[in-house]
Amino acid sequence: MRMKYVWCLVLALWIGESGAQSRLNFGEAYPQGRTDLPKSKVPFQKPERKPKRNEVCVPERKGEAEYFLRTGWELAEAQKL
Repeated sequence: MRMKYVWCLVLALWIGESGAQSRLNFGEAYPQGRTDLPKSKVPFQKPERKPKRNEVCVPERKGEAEYFLRTGWELAEAQKL
């Protein structure tokens, strides 16, 4: 008897959720008009390259296998390592 109530609850939640999805994704079916799109008042900023700082990377131990890098680290493409 208890399983019957559980399945009724699961079914009710599933039906309720599937109905909400069609209403939540209204914008995917009908695109927003160009005049209704948000417009920023801030001008576009061009990226500026900053000079590389040569700093020594000194990892701080935070745990058994956990380290914190404050300075001296660089982001690189995996193919170039």
